[in-house]
Amino acid sequence: MINLIIFYNQILSEKVEAKVSENSRYSFSHVATEFFHYQQNLIDREERSRNLNLNEKSLMTCHILPFFEQRSLKKITRLDLEEFYTSLVKIKKLK
Repeated sequence: MINLIIFYNQILSEKVEAKVSENSRYSFSHVATEFFHYQQNLIDREERSRNLNLNEKSLMTCHILPFFEQRSLKKITRLDLEEFYTSLVKIKKLK
């Protein structure tokens, strides 16, 4: 009986770990990191400008990541994007 309880607890913990990794896999920050790894490969093959990548990283780090950071890409809506844009206009006085 004790072995069955241990086995059951292991299965539950594996499901929790799988769920956590699934959630983090779709987090905005994780996808952004993967995107910049992809872009670095393009730069290494001289298919993309190093300066353009630096500019995009700066924008991502300073403005976009602080707002979306751990949100799941699956759950970001048009209203979230509108809220983000509004926050940029208010904070940065963008036009």
